[in-house]
Amino acid sequence: MLKGIDIFLDALDVLKLQHPKAMANLKKITFMGKVTADMGGMKPPTYFRYRTNGMGVEVQVFEGKTRDFYWDYLRSRRSHAVVTFPSRVENSPTVVLEAFMNDICFLASDVGGTPELLHPDSRSTRLFARNKKSFAEKMAAMLENGCAPARPGVTFAEVNRRHLGIYTTCWILYLHNYRMA
Repeated sequence: MLKGIDIFLDALDVLKLQHPKAMANLKKITFMGKVTADMGGMKPPTYFRYRTNGMGVEVQVFEGKTRDFYWDYLRSRRSHAVVTFPSRVENSPTVVLEAFMNDICFLASDVGGTPELLHPDSRSTRLFARNKKSFAEKMAAMLENGCAPARPGVTFAEVNRRHLGIYTTCWILYLHNYRMA
């Protein structure tokens, strides 16, 4: 699972066993996104509820909604929400930039270009190694201590400049190759 749902669920198990005070602060988990494959022989919503059974948290699942729906939902709960991005593989995840733009508290795995998107001072509290223990420890810290604002590592203008250059180059190369065919 490239999006790391298994790491998240395993981290919840660790949280429950090793961080009971933090677990007591966790009231609700909302899964958002699209998972196309069965998990553990079950459809994703059923699997999420199965894996969180007995944890004492409400589980909500949103599948197939628009990005705007997800961000509107998170913005309306920003004062008491922590979003997690437990991806196993990323290049430069725009979802982290969107969390910054929407002033949403988040935790993310330290893969691909994710660390570069955060200021060095924010990396120790916002990034976790791709394992359940590290993830559970970061979740516990946020659930027990709250979430201070993270600092971006680059400005949004710089991200736009970098990505515009990449996309323009790719587009020109694509058109060039197209003419050659």
